[in-house]
Amino acid sequence: MKALFLTSFFLISLWVSGFSQSRFSTFIGIGMGAHFEERFPYAEKTSNGRVAMFITPYYRFSSMYSIGLSAMASGRISSLLGGAPPPGDYYDPLTNTMIVNFNNLNTSTFLVKNRLQQTLTKRIGLYVDLGIGITTYSYTGHTRTSLAIVPELGFTIGQFQISAALITGGRTPVFTEFSNFSNMTTTMNSIESTRLYLGVSYKIIQL
Repeated sequence: MKALFLTSFFLISLWVSGFSQSRFSTFIGIGMGAHFEERFPYAEKTSNGRVAMFITPYYRFSSMYSIGLSAMASGRISSLLGGAPPPGDYYDPLTNTMIVNFNNLNTSTFLVKNRLQQTLTKRIGLYVDLGIGITTYSYTGHTRTSLAIVPELGFTIGQFQISAALITGGRTPVFTEFSNFSNMTTTMNSIESTRLYLGVSYKIIQL
């Protein structure tokens, strides 16, 4: 996951360098969020404490419209740092089966973003953004990729941007494995996933 995110950061940086920076703004940021099962808002919140890291360069076509690319890596903090999976898995002693909690999944999301923005003052602005792309869920080698649609609403204050993004679409992987070493079955059910993030980012390249 970390290697994938670093590779995406490098490729997007190359894409940025091919254009005049006078029309570019590139944001890097971090967000905290929650995971929902099924579709929001008719969904049950199943996890807090997820963190997201992202980079998004925009190319400005006019004072109100920009288009960009975004790469995001998200998951529970311990998972992103390479630590042991956090608690949440359920062990059934009757069948000797470990049922994996889908909140322990890491995700990577790549989007093409369309942004409408309105400047209110010299330092403050509002924007709405719609991203379309793919989300890949991964857990110990099991992955599943789905279409992602991400509406986003936020405002800018100087070099900073504060936003709320809803990542809709996508199903988690499904698998069942038996370990001869532990004599235990590990299984994960597939669910439709929605993630809600509140983020803060900083503009590292000026318009």
